[in-house]
Amino acid sequence: IFHGKKKQKHLQLQSQIMHTRVYGQFAVIGMLLTLMGFKSYMDSQGRFITELEAQRRVEEMQESREQLLAQLEYDKKMTQERNRVLGKVGNQKKLSHPSYDLVKEEEIVVEEPIVEGKAV
Repeated sequence: IFHGKKKQKHLQLQSQIMHTRVYGQFAVIGMLLTLMGFKSYMDSQGRFITELEAQRRVEEMQESREQLLAQLEYDKKMTQERNRVLGKVGNQKKLSHPSYDLVKEEEIVVEEPIVEGKAV
């Protein structure tokens, strides 16, 4: 600012310094008012959250994580139980295949397959 005022030869040095000071103060006050206005606007309309709300969100995330882990553990137990039951059913199906007939627990009778209405 002073460099520009120095070129004005019709002003005395003290007037040049005074003008520089006034312009500088005006610029600083204008920037501060602009910044404070922007801050005030953002405080009232911005998307900032308080510490309390941030803590609440953290607790919600932790609760969701615990529920997810509990659900995963439950699913794992159900899958193991399902596999155990299906393993028993699979063993029974092998013994009770359509071509086999259980007469007694120790004795298995094999039926002859039928091809085109005749026994083979």
